[in-house]
Amino acid sequence: MNVIDPLHKHEGFTFRTMIDSIPNPLILINQEGKIVYINTYTEHLLQYQKDEIIGRNIETVIPKWFNWQHYQYLDFIFKDPEVKITDRNVEIFGIRKNKNKIPLEIKSNTIDTSDGKMILISLIDISERKKTENTLEKHIKKLKNKNKELEQFNYIASHDLQEPLKSISSLTTMITDEYRDHLNEEIKNSFTFLHESTSRMKNLISALLDYGRLGRHLELKQINCNTLIREVIDDFSTIIKDFQIEFKIGDLPIIYGYRTELKVLFENLISNAIKFRKKHVPTIIEISAQKQLDTWFFSIKDNGIGMNMKFINKIFTIFQQLNSKEEYSGTGIGLSHCKKIVEIHDGDIWVESVPGRGSSFYFTINIKI
Repeated sequence: MNVIDPLHKHEGFTFRTMIDSIPNPLILINQEGKIVYINTYTEHLLQYQKDEIIGRNIETVIPKWFNWQHYQYLDFIFKDPEVKITDRNVEIFGIRKNKNKIPLEIKSNTIDTSDGKMILISLIDISERKKTENTLEKHIKKLKNKNKELEQFNYIASHDLQEPLKSISSLTTMITDEYRDHLNEEIKNSFTFLHESTSRMKNLISALLDYGRLGRHLELKQINCNTLIREVIDDFSTIIKDFQIEFKIGDLPIIYGYRTELKVLFENLISNAIKFRKKHVPTIIEISAQKQLDTWFFSIKDNGIGMNMKFINKIFTIFQQLNSKEEYSGTGIGLSHCKKIVEIHDGDIWVESVPGRGSSFYFTINIKI
């Protein structure tokens, strides 16, 4: 069995020279837990000079060492020459000379020396990592609090805000039905406007609730995009038949993602292409995908009315609409849904458009979600 002389020359070099040359704090302890040697990097880390610490117990600088190792286990590894500690990583606190604590990650290995079996301890200062972890924990806590606030808002929106609207809508319907013959045209029109406004408000609240629910219950699945698109097209079968819409669909991939959300994404983009079609021109919607370095790149193109690129940044903002509500009904939240869904999949979404020639929506889905 090859042994190492921990303090004397061995085959032309000294052991202390070897561990001093390793750019990582190292401590060598014997079977009694006494420090036999430390390298220069340990001096800098723990702020002890070699002559101040060699010969003292390891618990001087690592108070929890023997609690972690357990006396019985430590005794066992020293008695059995075949036992080695390898890749044993533990997070623990060390103590500097000035008594300040320092978070450490410890990795230890047994080595055979001319003085018997010893343990070589490698120390890693994880102070910065702990600061990052603490910062991350604070951000996670804030996010959890924000999510709770959002859930409370959703509850208020779904109950407290909608109930008065239901009452107003029911009341206007009752009045117009019961007193129709006694109301002049101006009052009838006012009640009709009031009823439509409350209905629109209810739709906006429902759309906002849907937006808030996106991504709350995610379930990662393998998804055949060809099957998914076929389902979406089947859902639009009536309007597709009525307006004689033609689809040109390439070979779509099987990906990993969140199926419910991706279906909403394709529904909104296809619905958008149908809504903004040219009235007297056959509508063609092209869907394709290709694999890039670490993403799937999708495109959905149409030959509809298009849009002015000057306003392109507005379309993914919640409740923003470029066209008049009278001509194109909607809540203005569909593309906001799309943006949120793509971001859940660690991707990007954008559009290129020419007025009168159509729009091309592009989005990416990260291959490794």
